[in-house]
Amino acid sequence: MDEVKTGVDDLMELVAHEGRISIPDAAKKLGQTEVVIQNWVDFLVEEKLLGIEYKFTTPFIYVNSPEKTAAITKKKETFDDEYKEFAARAKQKGMPEDKIPALWQNHLSDAIDQKKEFFVQECQKRSLQADELFKRYKERVLEEHGLRASN
Repeated sequence: MDEVKTGVDDLMELVAHEGRISIPDAAKKLGQTEVVIQNWVDFLVEEKLLGIEYKFTTPFIYVNSPEKTAAITKKKETFDDEYKEFAARAKQKGMPEDKIPALWQNHLSDAIDQKKEFFVQECQKRSLQADELFKRYKERVLEEHGLRASN
């Protein structure tokens, strides 16, 4: 099973790999606009996951600590382990093996939904349309892993 990964995850991995990168360079490497990257960075700086410094007028971003860098690179292993544990528990409870992926999809969908309140609050701080953005976020996360959002 693939890991659940978003554009923000890609940004964090890029910064962890590069050590320090300008926002324009990050935008080019991730195929995003600088505005999108700046919005992600603003949130990640607020959460103290990234730091930002300016060289003349160019903003450079970096991961705040070595511990956070290590956590980012370990994320994929953790996700794979979670799926394996989930599948093992489902098998122990008698779930047919062919039903486990759908059950996992429901589990992930519910986990994403539990983050909606926080997502909405952060969107409101930035005067963004939370409902549509959250719907697109959920669809993207699930689709990146071959899953479909259920309504």
